[in-house]
Amino acid sequence: FSAALAEMDRLVAAGAPDIDADFHANRGLALAGLGRGEEAEAAFVRALAMAPGHATALAVRAAAMTENGRAAEAIALLEPALPSARSAEIGIALGHALLRQDEDARAEAAFAAALAFSPRAPRALHGMGLARLAQGDAVGALARFNEAIVAAPPGSPDILSSRGLALRDLG
Repeated sequence: FSAALAEMDRLVAAGAPDIDADFHANRGLALAGLGRGEEAEAAFVRALAMAPGHATALAVRAAAMTENGRAAEAIALLEPALPSARSAEIGIALGHALLRQDEDARAEAAFAAALAFSPRAPRALHGMGLARLAQGDAVGALARFNEAIVAAPPGSPDILSSRGLALRDLG
């Protein structure tokens, strides 16, 4: 991330004319990857000022908000964007924010919206499993975790851990 960020900063300092919302969203991702959350959020805000519906900027900004204890703000940011979303990112981020607020049924609906765009998205399948597990449906959760394991890169520890919780709940 450091090398990419250094190059982006060089372009900004040089006044490059082709800096757009994607540039700021990617810069935000690099900053987030380096643990520079406040700067990352500022980059996402710049991306959203240039392109208000930018899915990556919306989703990653909301994910950062959720991780920083601001899930209610993330929900308020994402809910209006979900009906017009053209990718799974918005539904996944919204689902995780809703889970943080113990809105498990609404989270399941958000993950279902994400899966409508990308039926094999591992993060959406995993999120759907988490929502079902939170609602006491260990059988349904296990089915979604198993689907996520098949769709995800090998050895995804978060999915494997969640699968273990569902198996524990099944006895």
